[in-house]
Amino acid sequence: MKEFCMALEDCGLNDLGYIGRWFTWERGRFLATNIRERLDRGVATLNWMNLFPGYQLEHLSHSFSDHCPILLNTMGPGRYNRSNQVKTFRFEAKWCLENSFEEMVRKWWKDIPGG
Repeated sequence: MKEFCMALEDCGLNDLGYIGRWFTWERGRFLATNIRERLDRGVATLNWMNLFPGYQLEHLSHSFSDHCPILLNTMGPGRYNRSNQVKTFRFEAKWCLENSFEEMVRKWWKDIPGG
């Protein structure tokens, strides 16, 4: 880890910090075996940080992967707020358990132009 930190320093890269969950990786379903770590991070040069002074790096919730997605907002707080946007489609894994799931997906796929 020391060598990795030295490589970042040699390249002039700084940790961008984060908002949201403190971890980016999680393994284990049960409390006794659950492990959480901050394995993933954003780094940038001081020049980049000065170009985007209002940047925010957010750790989002994960679903299928054990890694959390990371959202980098370069527009700054208040200029882009996910809650003010049209609601993003979110896939729910439990839908796969529905008997009619595959049939509905095929129908919707055909209804989409170019699908």
